[in-house]
Amino acid sequence: MRKELADKLAAQYSEMLRCPVNVGDGWYSIVRKLLSALRKESSKVRVINIEQEFGGLQVYINPRTTKLDKIVQQYEDKSWKVCEYCGSAKEVRRHSVSGRRTVLCGDCAHDHK
Repeated sequence: MRKELADKLAAQYSEMLRCPVNVGDGWYSIVRKLLSALRKESSKVRVINIEQEFGGLQVYINPRTTKLDKIVQQYEDKSWKVCEYCGSAKEVRRHSVSGRRTVLCGDCAHDHK
């Protein structure tokens, strides 16, 4: 994620975000909405890792509860339908870029062959 987007998240969610955001710009909106939903549910939740793993968004939180886990799962599931690079939901599929699995739209997959 570009530094300016990561800095926005860090400033807006400083009390809960305890890690860098290691995903593409296209998932900025998903991550922002996830952090907002977690904050609404619990003032004590801390996000300890946000990354792309095996092509999808992976988020680790502490403490974990059933409700918080469901929120995280909901947004992780959304990542499989959105291009990690540009945020498009058109023609999204799994791809391998430089040996790393990710979810890309047709345009971004073509640009990153």
